[in-house]
Amino acid sequence: MIRSQRTLSLYGLILPLLALSRSVPAQAAPPEQLLPVTTREFCACPNVKQTLDSFRATQFGRLLNDPLLAGFLKDVEAQIEKGGGMDLLGFTLSDLAQIAGGESAWANVEVGKRRPGEILLVDVSGKQKEAEAVLSARSRRWQEAGGSQRTEQKGDLRLTIQEKPVRKNNRPEVRIHCLKDNLLIVSDTVSLIEGVVQRCGGSDGTSLSDLPAFKATQARTKPQEGEKLQLRFFVDPLGTLCLEDGTAQEARRRRSGTS
Repeated sequence: MIRSQRTLSLYGLILPLLALSRSVPAQAAPPEQLLPVTTREFCACPNVKQTLDSFRATQFGRLLNDPLLAGFLKDVEAQIEKGGGMDLLGFTLSDLAQIAGGESAWANVEVGKRRPGEILLVDVSGKQKEAEAVLSARSRRWQEAGGSQRTEQKGDLRLTIQEKPVRKNNRPEVRIHCLKDNLLIVSDTVSLIEGVVQRCGGSDGTSLSDLPAFKATQARTKPQEGEKLQLRFFVDPLGTLCLEDGTAQEARRRRSGTS
């Protein structure tokens, strides 16, 4: 349910932005080349700060900035954060706007049969100091909420692993992040991070960019003449439903105490 709330909240924010036209910086390695072919939901933003600024300049954005709505919006924001709706692996959109020096991407991936994994990729080129500050604040929030943190060396990668124990019938919470050159990789699954690192060395034919449905979607939605790209997203509806069903089944097994 929390994953669904997060996805709906994210789409609810980005959909009004699709009509915007601003130039965006290029990135050497598009995130779709780093993500696996089993990606079920994908959203990429070439410049988070610019996109948010552009959104605030729209009529809808100006409406949300109306002082008369300040109290209402503050309450809505608190409810969203409490429900996990915009909790992107511990990062807020404001966090991403501070640390993104290039394209940022979020994805929901099938890492096992009907088992979801979440991953966030952020190009922090030229924003290393800002990234350190945001990561430090994120760690404090995690530990204040009862979580633990440790580091682990895996080959050339230094992984920071954050964990919370199982509470009642819920799954244990796990977040892992590392820096690969100027790429911040954050996930709840180590294998997803390892896959991204492997693909940083070049395409192996198993990335999201190799998926025929993704190729067709990108071809049909590419910017027309005079338009500039602001956001890209892709959803595999049936694949996403399977992941939601798998998550629901696991929750029911945990409640019943079966394995």
